[in-house]
Amino acid sequence: MLKKSGPAPHQNGICIRRALQYAHPHKTNLLQRLFPRYKFAHGAGFTLIEILVVMAILAILGVIVAPSFIQFQRASQLEASAQLVETALAKSFSQARSQPKIFGIQRMQDARFFEAFDCSSPNCEQKDLVPQGLEPNVTIKDGFEIQFFPPYGDLKFFDKNGNELEDSDFLLVTLDNLHGKVSLKIYKESGLIERTTPPE
Repeated sequence: MLKKSGPAPHQNGICIRRALQYAHPHKTNLLQRLFPRYKFAHGAGFTLIEILVVMAILAILGVIVAPSFIQFQRASQLEASAQLVETALAKSFSQARSQPKIFGIQRMQDARFFEAFDCSSPNCEQKDLVPQGLEPNVTIKDGFEIQFFPPYGDLKFFDKNGNELEDSDFLLVTLDNLHGKVSLKIYKESGLIERTTPPE
């Protein structure tokens, strides 16, 4: 005797139950309507109070975490900008020792940028400038110019008006943002760079 083919009884039961749920959507919860292939216990889902509690917890965590994250981000931007200036100084020093040109960096106009340059004339009247931007919200406090001379990379310091600082053994380049300040102390004799944190 052959058996009739067709879906198993429990499968028919599922189909009938789903048909009833779609016919009477008010009798099913939100999760059941969103995910009809999955089975949820009667009444499963989130109530309005539960959702509000979760949102309140997330808001409190945001208030606690956001200031720390912003402070960390600003500190990272200040560190990255200081590293950028140090790298430009090291590159100018290296180039002055390998090429018959004067190399250096300067900050004259916009405090958000500094410029790497090279020139062939002894007094550096005409410079080939390459602007380099700092990280957002970071500025260089005062204008300056540092020149490296061939063949040994000897240094000269100049103020923002182009006057040579002959009596200065070092030059301070100070970067700051809303997080704090970092100063790069460049020594004329040795060319060494010392990073310091000036008092507020």
